[in-house]
Formats: sequence, C-alpha cells, structure tokens
Amino acid sequence: MTSKNRRRVYGALAIIVGLGLALPVLFGESPTVDDRKGGNPWRNAIYDFQTLITGFAAVGAAYATVRAMQKTDKKADKRHRDLMELSLRSDRLKVDRAINPFVDLLSEHEEHIGSLVRILAKADGEAAVDLYREYGYFGRQAGGLLALLGSPQLHQADDLLDGNSAHSLERLLDAAATHDMVMRTLFDDIFAMVQARKSQEFIVDQIAHRVEGLFTIVQTIEEHLAIYLAGLRRLEREYRRVSAV
Repeated sequence: MTSKNRRRVYGALAIIVGLGLALPVLFGESPTVDDRKGGNPWRNAIYDFQTLITGFAAVGAAYATVRAMQKTDKKADKRHRDLMELSLRSDRLKVDRAINPFVDLLSEHEEHIGSLVRILAKADGEAAVDLYREYGYFGRQAGGLLALLGSPQLHQADDLLDGNSAHSLERLLDAAATHDMVMRTLFDDIFAMVQARKSQEFIVDQIAHRVEGLFTIVQTIEEHLAIYLAGLRRLEREYRRVSAV
C-alpha cells in the first residue's frame, strides 16, 4: 500500500471513529440520573469509557506529533548534508588534485630513493667509480623529484595536511633541492676532471669524498618522503570517509 493510500485509510478510520463518538453524544438518549437505567447503549459506553477514549486520542495525537517531528528532522538532516557537501566540495577537490596522480608518481620516486640509499650504504673508496656509474641513473631519476615537488597542483592541499606531514614536506623540499644541487655539482666536477685528464685515482678520491654527504641527504629524502606520502594517503581516506557519511 502506498503512503498516499495509507493516509486515505487512516483518514477514513478517523472520520468513522469521530462520527461514532460524536453522534451518540449529540443525539443519543441519556439515561436516568438516579439509577442509570435506559438510555442509548452506545452513548452510555462512551460516557463510561470517556477517560480511556481520551487516552487513546492523546496517544494518537502524540504519535502524529512524533511522525511530524521525524519528517522535520529528516528534512533538516538532508539540508545539513547538502550544506556539508557544499562546504567540503572545495577541500575534497584539493585533496583529489594532490592525490591524483602524485601519490603514484611519488611512490615511484620512493623506490628510486630506496635504491640510492642501498647504493650509498655499500659504497667505499674502491667502489667509487662503480658508484658513479650506478648512481648516475638513479640520481637522475631522483633528480626529477624536485621538479615533481614543485608542481603547484600538488600543493593545493598543503593547508589540509597534519603537522607531521607538513613538516616532512618542508624537510623533503629542502633535501631534494640540496640533492639536486649536489648532483649537478658532482657530475659537472667529474666531467671537468675527465676533460682535464685527471687520474682515475684522483677522480675516485673526489667521488668517495662526497659519498658520505650524499648518503645523509638521500636518507633524509627517504625518511620524509615516506611520512609525506603516508600523510597524503591518510588525507585521502579521511575525505572519502567524510564524503560517505
């Protein structure tokens, strides 16, 4: 039964009950007062059970009031959700622009940075030339991290990050810029030394001399890139959960 038909049935029942109560009261014969003999039976029943009838009427009125309040609350909840949707739309779009496609791209760089850490951890003076050759590929890959972190789209959600993630982003930007500068200087210097026909021992010594500094920088990048990525993913989950409410 549809709600419209249900309301019609309830209305018809209310009219029938109302007429059944009102007509005997208005037109029924009243009993004698001394011993209550005679009179209209239906009217007498209404008179005898008027308190009970009043109670049922009060319950019905209360039920109708509750139903009306529930409908009002549903409308208020819908308006609240609509307002929340409008207020969150801007922030949700910011988060989406920061997440897509940057989480995947940053994850790739995280793998390259991990390779750099492993390479630098095992490097020594004897392996400096091999380090240079191997580091060249991963170093260039990691160098793209600075350009990626400089994208304005990525930073649209910066004001929504938690404290640790925001701090790690600052440290990450500084470390990536330092790494980029050191790498450019390193390769430029090595190229200049090769052009100047410096001995291999001299070049090896120069490369090995800078390994320790590079190791510290790359470790910093690895640490804070992981924290920043975790913050972005957490931000994405939070806004998905809020949007689903």
